[in-house]
Amino acid sequence: MRIAGIILIVLGLGVFAYWGVSGAHFATQYKVEQKTIEEDDFGDEVEVIKMVDKFQFGLTPDKGPDSALTLGGPPLGLGVVLLLVGLKRGRKEEE
Repeated sequence: MRIAGIILIVLGLGVFAYWGVSGAHFATQYKVEQKTIEEDDFGDEVEVIKMVDKFQFGLTPDKGPDSALTLGGPPLGLGVVLLLVGLKRGRKEEE
């Protein structure tokens, strides 16, 4: 039980590590603002904002279950519970 708990903790921490490495965005996003400066017909510089398709892994879900909390939280929590139960059973067997 302890080994399964450790594996689940490592998997959960791996998801949170990926979230941190990929930018640690608060919410999962599917479209991102892209700002560009273009010259209009009169020669003035104008800032143009476009929404482009780009996936950014986030801590909380925007839509769907693809976020760090929903993918990494349950394995991490279950791993901690299994590890604690395994340690408690191990201590009872020693007595």
